[in-house]
Amino acid sequence: MKTLFKGYIPYEEKEKEQIWKKSLVVLDTNVILNFYRYSKETRNEIWKILGDLEERLWIPYQVGYEYFKNKEMVIAEVETSLPNAKKDVEKYLEKARKILDGMAKKDIQCKQKIEEKISRTEEEVIELMEEEQKQQEQFSQKDIVFEKVIEWLNGRCGEEAEEKTLQEIKKEAKRREENKIPPGYCDRKKEENFGDYYIFYDMIEKAKREKKDVIFITDDEKEDWYWIKNGQKCGGRPELLNEFFKKTHQRLYICNTKTFVKRYQQQYKENDISDKVIEEIADVSKREETQEVLKFYGKARMRPYASDKKLIEHIRYMKFVLRNVLLGEESWRWALRKIEKVSNCILKERRYERYHGKILMLVDELEKQAGAQEAIMKAMGKLDVMIMEIQR
Repeated sequence: MKTLFKGYIPYEEKEKEQIWKKSLVVLDTNVILNFYRYSKETRNEIWKILGDLEERLWIPYQVGYEYFKNKEMVIAEVETSLPNAKKDVEKYLEKARKILDGMAKKDIQCKQKIEEKISRTEEEVIELMEEEQKQQEQFSQKDIVFEKVIEWLNGRCGEEAEEKTLQEIKKEAKRREENKIPPGYCDRKKEENFGDYYIFYDMIEKAKREKKDVIFITDDEKEDWYWIKNGQKCGGRPELLNEFFKKTHQRLYICNTKTFVKRYQQQYKENDISDKVIEEIADVSKREETQEVLKFYGKARMRPYASDKKLIEHIRYMKFVLRNVLLGEESWRWALRKIEKVSNCILKERRYERYHGKILMLVDELEKQAGAQEAIMKAMGKLDVMIMEIQR
């Protein structure tokens, strides 16, 4: 029974210890690309851990291909993020000045002192941002992530599949997509949607040759890699773990970077990793997950929505965006743009027109009240009502 349904039975602590001591450690593309997005402190903490495991590191061919294909785009994204944030800060401070200018002195006695504080704050903030921008420019010019990738993974990368094998991989990936068999079926939006299965295939072949368990670290947290229960990720998909074991007689452990770092700390008790580092890892992962969703919504060629379940997912995403505004993790301006994009996507399916109208009215109300906390809470309540209506 345990052998037949290995992926459906949680690993015992003894098994987890064995996996951590001897397994191959396989990095997904997004894990490597996120090295560009971390602060120096966080990046060095992760590299310290991976350095301890250097002899066990390995990547499938597809991961290497995707890294070289996307790294310049990620570097450009990082280089422009700070200047854009600097512009936003300057706009918000200028807006604060205009609000003060419109107030009579009798209404606010400390008007001049506040204006002076705003000016001093602006100077300090801009100075800090410019200093960090210089450091980022030096970092991107040298590209120390590339140097580290070559140092660690040269000779530890899978070979490109021969054309015949590659065609078989693509055929199997298509079959899985059509039948919603993980991994890869959530990547229908991609032009080349066989990448996830290619990675899985390579890990199976490597585990068979080396006769070793595999820890697969991926910050791609879609449901075709993870078992999601009540919105919470509960480890790798049982189907994947079971298939992996049947084909290799080895175990597969799937986790994101945050879980990997915390588990390493528990296992070896050598590195005292700060909460700040853990928080940044989670924050970068969450931002990238949001960007992936936004890329999907921003596509001009949207498929018609096949079910009410899909509509509920869109509305829940809007709630997610609004919640991030309340938490201070999302700017109000960008939140509105995201909600409007999702709303326009809903309009493409005619049967959902009435919900599109309700959402536009909701956006108008939010704009009138400039993203006030009370207005956001009220909007989230209305979205909950829509979800209940659809579920009836």
